[in-house]
Amino acid sequence: MISREGSLDWLCLPDFSSASVFARLLDQRGGHFSIKPRSRFTTRRRYLPTTAVLETTFETDSGAARLTDLCPIVDSLSALEPMREILRVIEGIDGRVDLGIEFAPRPDYSRTKPAVGRIADGVWTCGWSNQLLLLNGSLGFIQDGEALHGVVSTARGKREYLSLSYTEGDIGTIAPLGSAADTRCERTIAWWRDWSKACQFEGPERGTVLRSAITLQVASSTGPKLECSQASVKRSASDGGSRTAPPMSAA
Repeated sequence: MISREGSLDWLCLPDFSSASVFARLLDQRGGHFSIKPRSRFTTRRRYLPTTAVLETTFETDSGAARLTDLCPIVDSLSALEPMREILRVIEGIDGRVDLGIEFAPRPDYSRTKPAVGRIADGVWTCGWSNQLLLLNGSLGFIQDGEALHGVVSTARGKREYLSLSYTEGDIGTIAPLGSAADTRCERTIAWWRDWSKACQFEGPERGTVLRSAITLQVASSTGPKLECSQASVKRSASDGGSRTAPPMSAA
């Protein structure tokens, strides 16, 4: 579940019925993975047409940036890929936007203290029990206990990637960034659009029917694709007011 402010506030792994990794939706101490401007901002959000890929556009006085969130479709026939992956792509649209990033996992509804550490340039691990998260990104994070903090400044057309992969009882797989991440994104969009062609309803509410079908397809699947459907939850807006935001969630 991703809020209008770009925060992943609810995620259960490896399956929708598993214990949480992020649960700030229920408790402010429950863990989150947020990406948002450091200055006052407004947001616009949408799903890319006929897909479960979420796009959030941040607009500030200094510029605009886009955050794309998806759960890549696995193509394990051609490459070794993570058991589960959340891919977050930041792209500059106009001017410059300084984005603050916070990665604060709190496994098992914040009842488990994970071991967080860096294993390579840009690659961090978060382990507990026999489970492992791997955060891969080209950003310079600063560790604060079990949390990581970072800042990225966008420029028009420039992309930054953050891949969060998960494994249980096995060797972790670090998902590559750059063009490889773009390929996973394109493959996922193409998969959803191909799947959506099966919708034969042609009435005036085709868009609503298709969005419902995508949601049901997501909800009938296992793994992190369950994080890619839409619900409404009351969130506090950046200007101090409140509004109803459509986060990525199967609820």
